[in-house]
Amino acid sequence: MKIVQLITEIGEGGAEKILFSIAAHLQATGHSVTVISLKPLPPPGNRIVDSLKSAGVTDIRSLYMSRLDFQRLFLLRRELLELKPPLVHSHLFHANVFARLACVFTGIKVVNSIHIAERRMDRFWHFVIDRLTFFLCDVSTAVSVAARNFHAARSLIPQDSIKVVYNGISLPEKLSKDEIDALRKDWGMDSCSKLIGSTGRLEPQKGYDILLKMLPALSAKVPNGEKWGLVIVGEGSERFHLEKLAAEAPENIIVKLPGYRPDAARVPGAFDLFIMPSRYEGFGLVLAEAMSHGVPALVNAIDSLPELIVEYPQGRATDFEHASRELVTEQIYYLLYEEKCRTPYTGKFLESDMINEYMNIYRSLLPEFRNGDKIS
Repeated sequence: MKIVQLITEIGEGGAEKILFSIAAHLQATGHSVTVISLKPLPPPGNRIVDSLKSAGVTDIRSLYMSRLDFQRLFLLRRELLELKPPLVHSHLFHANVFARLACVFTGIKVVNSIHIAERRMDRFWHFVIDRLTFFLCDVSTAVSVAARNFHAARSLIPQDSIKVVYNGISLPEKLSKDEIDALRKDWGMDSCSKLIGSTGRLEPQKGYDILLKMLPALSAKVPNGEKWGLVIVGEGSERFHLEKLAAEAPENIIVKLPGYRPDAARVPGAFDLFIMPSRYEGFGLVLAEAMSHGVPALVNAIDSLPELIVEYPQGRATDFEHASRELVTEQIYYLLYEEKCRTPYTGKFLESDMINEYMNIYRSLLPEFRNGDKIS
């Protein structure tokens, strides 16, 4: 069966990773998958595109939309009429709206997925358009209760009209003691008594500037004669700004921004504390990955992050943006020195559970849809 996965753009964020997981599963279970990006395809080397192709998903297209251009809507409709898929699954706001409008009177079923809690004030019109077109989708999903509730409130639609399907991870392989030692040495952290770390894109959303501005207050918590390390693994547009802040770190805190690693899901196993100061999050895949290592975690008390942490005994949520720096750094100290439990979490945020839920949605809309046995 032909299934189309539609997305606003193919970057390397959480929505793209979820699209990949679904598309790869569909391809592996005998379905034909076409991936369509509204915006131009990324340059060669994009890890999502490369992973899709490795999984056998080779029909990857673009509408080459550089801005909101409803002329592209007719191009999308034409492509869908040629492909004749019984179902389109769209991801992110623009793709969700385009899927709804392009599939009117085609008989194509539409599944939308809401991946973020959009808090940028200049995007208020997103919710107006969403409300006006919401009735055109067959099933709307959100990746967390927080994302659902936020989106429903802003769009003035009932919460129960959006189904929660939690994002899921494939449990990363654990690091050996030798690998941990090698990572710390590679980062120049082998002399540090404690290592705080995070993995994520270097973008304003992730709030790493908030964390780096707390370093003077955090410095006061470092015991005499010790040094702490802070490593942020990832890449993005904020690198230059964050490097300037990192250069101002106190002498007893070493800060490194080593860039992207393809094994980023494994590296939280080398941390004494995982930290996530994001300004907004629809889900938080990297937090789920860190939890799978059992590493203590401190996250911003925003959107979905407390929802994940409530499942995790060695995790805490605090207000990075509004609480006093003394309060935040006190919690960092507590988790570094007093939290002894490192029990890996392997609960409900698993890729297999997520895929099974989406396949059940497809089956509810298409009785002829076959998925074989459930994955485990």
